Amino acid sequence: MVSRQIQKPIHDVAEAVKADAITLTPEATGALKSDYKVNDIAPVTVNGAPRAASEVRNSNPAAAPVEFGGKRNAAVRPLGRAAAHHGDVKGAG
Repeated sequence: MVSRQIQKPIHDVAEAVKADAITLTPEATGALKSDYKVNDIAPVTVNGAPRAASEVRNSNPAAAPVEFGGKRNAAVRPLGRAAAHHGDVKGAG
């Protein structure tokens, strides 16, 4: 188990990423902005040691096309760009 002291800063960064993603999400996507959620997930094990973890996700069906693009629209990447503002995130751009 990871202590509350360790989880809180991780959760706070995830909340900041969520706020930035909401700001970066285009207005035309409608409800997509209100569907971002932060989940504190079970500790992740790295080299046998538990690490605190939180995730920011959006379960709206429009989230993937907005994030990654599609046949008719370019990738906007609100979540990827928001995460990149808050640390070294693999694949962010």
